[in-house]
Amino acid sequence: LDKIAIAIKAAAGNNATEEKYKEAIKYGDDNFKAKKYKEAKKHYEDALSYKGGDPYAKGKLAEIDKLLNGEGLITDKSTLHAMEMQLDEFIKF
Repeated sequence: LDKIAIAIKAAAGNNATEEKYKEAIKYGDDNFKAKKYKEAKKHYEDALSYKGGDPYAKGKLAEIDKLLNGEGLITDKSTLHAMEMQLDEFIKF
């Protein structure tokens, strides 16, 4: 009988953890869509605390890190200037 009670308590704990995980992912996704990346990051980190190693949360965190670090953005002033010059030439035609 004690083993059954322990199993029931464990299952209830797992359900609560799963619900907290889903809630953290939902808030993370909502903030990500709103481009509130720092807030989204917090929620994806929370999700990992409930389900360590979760590939979805880890992937979103990697994506946010790239966005926050400016990867994929042109930040070199000489490159930007060259692109502006090309655009000016294009507009003249």
